[in-house]
Amino acid sequence: MAENGNVKATGHFFSSRLKKFEPLVKKRLEEGVLIRKPKELFARLRLDEYVYGPLPSPTCIRLFRIQPGLGSETIRCSLSIVDLNDNPSYIALSYSWKRDRTVGSLLSKTMSFVVEAGRWEASTFLRKAFRLRERNEDESDAHFMDVLEKLKNSSDSRDSTTRHTIICDGRSMTVQPNLYDALLRLRQMAPADYWIDAVCINQQNDQERSAQVHMMASIYRSADQVLVWLGVLPTLLSPGIEKFCHAFGPQSEAGPAIPKKEDGKFSYFGEFILATVYILTRRWFRRLWIVQETCLADDIIFILGDQQINANTIVAAVVWMTDFAQSELAPIFGFANEFISLWETIKTYPTMLASRRFFGEGGKWTLDEWLRVCKGRKASDSKDLVNAGLSLIDPETLVIDRTLQLEEPGEVPSSALWEILHADYTVETSEVLLNVAACLLSRRQGVNQLLAWTLRFRNPPKIGDKLPELPLSSIPSWVPDPSPWTSHVLEPYFMLNCPNIPLPLPSQSKSKIKDPGPRISADGTTLFLTAAYLDKISTECPTIGFLAGDHTTLPRFLEWLGNAVPRVYRPTGQLGVEALVKILTTGYRLQDEANYVHQGEVMEHFCDLLGTSISDAIEETHKKGMTNANRQKVDKLIQFYERVREVHPDIPWSEKPTQILDKLGNPEAVQEDTGKDEEREKSGTDEQRYQNRTLGELLGILGAFWSVPGIVNLSIFTTLLGGYMGIGPAWVREGDDVILLADGWAPFIFAHVEEIAMRKVRRINKELETLANTRTARLRRRELEEELRKVEDSVGGKDDWALVGEAYVEGVMDGEVAATLESRMHRISVI
Repeated sequence: MAENGNVKATGHFFSSRLKKFEPLVKKRLEEGVLIRKPKELFARLRLDEYVYGPLPSPTCIRLFRIQPGLGSETIRCSLSIVDLNDNPSYIALSYSWKRDRTVGSLLSKTMSFVVEAGRWEASTFLRKAFRLRERNEDESDAHFMDVLEKLKNSSDSRDSTTRHTIICDGRSMTVQPNLYDALLRLRQMAPADYWIDAVCINQQNDQERSAQVHMMASIYRSADQVLVWLGVLPTLLSPGIEKFCHAFGPQSEAGPAIPKKEDGKFSYFGEFILATVYILTRRWFRRLWIVQETCLADDIIFILGDQQINANTIVAAVVWMTDFAQSELAPIFGFANEFISLWETIKTYPTMLASRRFFGEGGKWTLDEWLRVCKGRKASDSKDLVNAGLSLIDPETLVIDRTLQLEEPGEVPSSALWEILHADYTVETSEVLLNVAACLLSRRQGVNQLLAWTLRFRNPPKIGDKLPELPLSSIPSWVPDPSPWTSHVLEPYFMLNCPNIPLPLPSQSKSKIKDPGPRISADGTTLFLTAAYLDKISTECPTIGFLAGDHTTLPRFLEWLGNAVPRVYRPTGQLGVEALVKILTTGYRLQDEANYVHQGEVMEHFCDLLGTSISDAIEETHKKGMTNANRQKVDKLIQFYERVREVHPDIPWSEKPTQILDKLGNPEAVQEDTGKDEEREKSGTDEQRYQNRTLGELLGILGAFWSVPGIVNLSIFTTLLGGYMGIGPAWVREGDDVILLADGWAPFIFAHVEEIAMRKVRRINKELETLANTRTARLRRRELEEELRKVEDSVGGKDDWALVGEAYVEGVMDGEVAATLESRMHRISVI
C-alpha cells in the first residue's frame, strides 16, 4: 500500500508540474511556433539561398513586402527595386540588430521584487537587474560583432543556428532573431512596403553598403513613416505597460503624480515604474544608428509587442522619469545611482526628437557635436563612428588637412590621409579611425580636441584587488577607438575645466623648433608633438581606497599617505595633506572658485571621513571574529594610521579609530551600543535608518570630493625629482612620465614603450612561475614563452611614448612652471 501511495504521489507531482507548462504550450500552439519551426528548417535545407542582384542606379533602393500568413506558416516575402526619384511609398523599420535580454533572464532568484501590504520593495530588483543587463551587454557585444563578421565573410550565412529562416521570392534568407520577431509582428499589420537595412542592403557587398550609407538621409526623409521595433512584450509586464500607455497617452501626457514618501503605498506605482524603466532601457535607445533614424523621420511610431506607442508618449515618459529621478522617492527605488550609465544616454532622446525641425530646415551638426551624441551609444562596427552620422554632419567639418602627414622622399604614404571623411566599408577599421583623428587634428586646438575624444572612448578601468592595466590595442594610443562602445564613459575632466594653459607655445621668434605643429607619420602609426618633460611618477595609489571606503584598498591608501605624501609640499609651500585635499577636490575648485568650500572645512571633513572609514573597517572585521588573520588586519590598519598621524602632526586627525577600539575592548559597551543600533533599525523608514549612519552623513557633506566624474576610477601619484603630487587614470604606474604639451589644456601622462615592454616581461615571467609545476598548462606555457621572446626582441632603441591619460598636478595648472620648461621643449613621438 505504501508503495502504491508513493506511485500516486509521484504521478501527482509530475502532473502538477506539467500543468504549469500548459499555458506556455497553449500559447506556443496559438502562435504557431511548434509548427512553424520545422517548416523553416525544411526550407533552409531544401531551398537555394537568396542571391542579390545589382542596383541599377545610385538612387535605387530595395523594398521589402511581407505576405499575409498564419502564425504556423513560414514568413514569405518579396524584394522589389524602386528609384527614390519616383517618390515611392514605404515605411522604414528602425530596430536593434541584437535582441534585448528577456525579462525572464532578469527575474532570477536573486532579483525578486515583492508586493506586500501595499509596500513595493523594488530597489533590489531594479538595481541588480539592470546592472547585470549593462554588464552582459558590454561583455557580449564584442562576441556579437565577431559573429556578424563571420556571417559577412561566410559564403552561406545559413550555417548560423542563431538566425531564423524566411522565404524571399521562393528562396531562403536568414535574419537575426530580433528582426524575425519584428517581421512576425509586421505580418499581422496591414500590408505595406518596408525598407529594412538588414535585408534591403546586400550586407556582403561592401561597395553597396558604402553607397547606401551615403543615401540614408534620402531614405529616411522619403519614408512615409518610421516604425521603431522595441521587442516582444513580456506577459509579466503587460499590466504595467497598459498603465504606462494610459498614463502618458494623449489625454494625460504629464504622467501620474509622484506619491509622497510618507504615503508608503506603492503597489500601483511600483508596477508602473517597472514598466516605464523596462521600455526606456530597451537596447534601441542606445544604438548609434537610431540617432539619424530619429532626426530625419517625419513620423515615428514605437511598437512593443502588440502595443503601439506614440513618440510624444515616449518623450513625456523620459521627462517624467527625469523628474522622478530627482524626487525624494528615487532612493527607495534605487534609481538615482544604479541607472546613471543607461540614463545619461536615454534622457537625451527628447532633444534628439526635437531636432527633427532643425534637420528638416537643412541644419547640420559639426563633427564635434556628432561625437558628443555618440557618447555611450553602441554599434556593431567601429567604422560606424563615421558612417552612422554622415547624413547629419556638416561636410565642411569633415575636411582633412592632408599636409598634417609627413612624406617619405620619393614614396607615397602607406596610409595616405583622405581629403574628407566618408563611408567606406572596403578599408580596414584602423584606416577609418586614423582619418577621424586627422580630421580632429585639422580643427582649431586640434591636439586638445583629438586627445579629449581619444580619452572619452576608453573603457573605464575595473577597480578590484589587482590594479588595472593600460588599455592597449592594435590602434595607436592617440587615435580614438570606439570599440568598447561602453556606456560607462571615462569623461576627460581636467583638460576641459582648467581655465589656464599649463605650457603655452612660445612665439615663433622664441621657439627653437622649426615646425612645432602636430604631424602624422607616413605610415599613420605615429603622432609627433611639441612637449616638455616635467617629472617621472614614483608612487601611485587608487582613490577608491579613500573615497569609496573600500576596506580592501583602505590599508594601501593609509600606507601611501604615511610614506609618500610629504609633511610640506615643496612646489607650493603648503602642507602635504592640504595639497592632497586640493587635488581630490580639483573639479569643485575649477568649476566655481567663488563657491569653493573653505580649505579648513574640507580638511576637517577629510579627516572625519578617513577616521570613519577606518572605524567601520575595524568594526566590520571584529564582527567576523577576531581570528589571528583578522587581528593582523586590524593591527595593520592602526599601525598605518599612527604612521600617518606621526608624519603629519599639523592635521586635525579623527579620534574615531581609537574610540572604536576602546569600545570593542569593553563587551558591556558593545552590547549596550548594539541594543541602541537595533532600536534605531526598528524605528523609522529606510531613508531614516540610512541617515542614522555617520558615514552616510559624511558622504552627503563631502560633495566636493565627488565633483570629478568617475573619480573612483582615478589614482593619485607623486613624482620623483620635483616632488609633485597629482591625479590621473587608475592605470597610472610607477615609471610613467608627466609631460606638458605645448598649448595643451592639461598635463598628460605617457608611458615609454620600453617601460611598457618591461612590464609585459614581468607579467609574463610571473605567470610562467605560477605555471611552472602545472602539468596541464604546457600549451599555455609555450604561448607565454613565445610572447616573451617577441617582447624581449622589441626592447631597445625606441624612444616612443604611449598615451596613458590626462592629469591634474598641483602647482602646475596655472602656468607656474611654463617659464622654466620653455627652454626644454622638444619633439616627442606618440604611438
